[in-house]
Amino acid sequence: MKPLTLAGLQRTLSPWLPAPRVWVAFSGGLDSTVLLHLLAAWHEPETEPKAIPQFEPGASAAYAAYHSCDLADSPAAGNPSQPTAAPAAGNLSQPTASPARSPLRRSLPLAAIHVDHGLHPDSPAWAEHCRQVCAALGVPLTLRRLALHRRPGESLEALAREGRYALLRELAGPGDLVLTAQHRDDQAETLLLALLRGSGIKGLAAMPMVAPLGGARLLRPLLECSRAQLLAWAQARKLRWLEDPSNADPAFDRNFLRARVLPVLAERWPACATSLARTAAHCAEAQGLIEGLAAAELAHLGGSRPGTLSLRRLAALEPALLAAVLRHWIAGLGLPPPDSRHLGRIRDELLTARPDRQPLVAWPGAEARRYRDDLYVMAPLPAVPVYSFRPLAPQECFGGTRCSFSSSLPPGGGGLGRGGLNAYMPATPLPAVPTMPLPAVPATPAPVTMPEGDDDRLASLEPIATALTLKWRRGDLLLPAGLGRLRLIGQEGGVGQDPETRWPGGLEVRFTGEGLSCRPLGQGHHRRLKHLFQEAGIPPWLRPYVPRLFAGDRLIAVGDRWRCTADTAAPGEDWLLLWQGGIRDHPGFG
Repeated sequence: MKPLTLAGLQRTLSPWLPAPRVWVAFSGGLDSTVLLHLLAAWHEPETEPKAIPQFEPGASAAYAAYHSCDLADSPAAGNPSQPTAAPAAGNLSQPTASPARSPLRRSLPLAAIHVDHGLHPDSPAWAEHCRQVCAALGVPLTLRRLALHRRPGESLEALAREGRYALLRELAGPGDLVLTAQHRDDQAETLLLALLRGSGIKGLAAMPMVAPLGGARLLRPLLECSRAQLLAWAQARKLRWLEDPSNADPAFDRNFLRARVLPVLAERWPACATSLARTAAHCAEAQGLIEGLAAAELAHLGGSRPGTLSLRRLAALEPALLAAVLRHWIAGLGLPPPDSRHLGRIRDELLTARPDRQPLVAWPGAEARRYRDDLYVMAPLPAVPVYSFRPLAPQECFGGTRCSFSSSLPPGGGGLGRGGLNAYMPATPLPAVPTMPLPAVPATPAPVTMPEGDDDRLASLEPIATALTLKWRRGDLLLPAGLGRLRLIGQEGGVGQDPETRWPGGLEVRFTGEGLSCRPLGQGHHRRLKHLFQEAGIPPWLRPYVPRLFAGDRLIAVGDRWRCTADTAAPGEDWLLLWQGGIRDHPGFG
């Protein structure tokens, strides 16, 4: 077996250097311990480096790296009698001397990140171990703890992995490198898991050596080294690392493969891990070709709105190319990919639907809709803001029923603007039927307002569900359910203005009433909102989220798209409404 050396690590990193910062994902386990020590012990070589293997033009980085677990040792790292060691077993309080600074360390700010998943009672001790190792090596360490909330049937492995990478994505800055320490045996396990799950070419490509991570780049420089090589390197230097007991639990699929399946395969085929990793590299090459073809085709499939695709053009594609294009497009939107079943539903239900139909195909974290000739894929839309809480008056507590009061608002909704509480909306619509007899809900929507000086209190007794009306008097209005923010400004722009300075009592904001009429500024007659929405090309499933602004009983604006004027010129028309952020940025609004 070829010894683990350092020159290959330098070759692996060099295409992405210099970088503002290099992060090492440091769990304290064997793999990340070796990676961290390799980087920290990188010295100026005293001898000529080994010749760099040459690869044929066009060979992929993943395939080339398969042949090059060749990381050249520095003199200090290559002498087991002078180890760069972590603290000795049982004595974590004694740090070792920091290695000499190298050109890499001077030009490449090295830092480590340890993620505590909070899944084991010893995790604080593991974090302390990582802190001491990094202190001994002179590497800055960032500690982060995840708060995982597992839903029934959800994979704990997948949940922890997604949380970990989300944190790394948040922490790493633009241009940074994030190094993780997966090795060849990990790659073999990943490929087997993908095969058993029926994955396609992308899944069979397993873990790429290089992948985007937000504005940073994820790199797996040890991916073509075996665990046996890492173990031999660490033992020769008397390093100390952590063993997570959960890694021995066969209830986890990966652990089962590692402990019970791969050893049996290796008895018959000793190079099975190497062969499986080679297969993953071949699949990665094929996936690269597929993505290139999909990207080239995607350039000709744009819809009438930015961020959409033409249904007519998509329908002309062969099924396999259509699936590749949709996967590539959805990945570029940063949304979870649909599985084969949902891709088939997009093809069968959205591409072939009549123009007057509004089919919906949804999968966890995303949904696909159509309008006219445009295909939209987006994060799931929030609940339509139709209902509001109306605090009950004391006289509504009757029949011996006690009223209860809450000193804080439930989570999930509400809008705070300058001047206190503007409105509150629940995260989901309230049921229409209360659990006790209540007076009939008035036909006129009841505004949700709070008296001055009492912004943080909301009285409730099995609240009555009414059409949501927001009272807007001062400052900006933060709309509920992530719908954005409203701001009133003068005709010439400038700072925000208070609605109550123009309209006594302020404005009301509602989200219902497509049958309302508006006389758009500059036009001579009233138009129904439905017709205005149709002319503007706003899909029907977005229209309930457009705020309607009222001054008393008069509709004065529909979002920031139309200002509605009276039959005669009305005072105070020299104003503009800004609707910013949230759902306003949806491509359906143009």
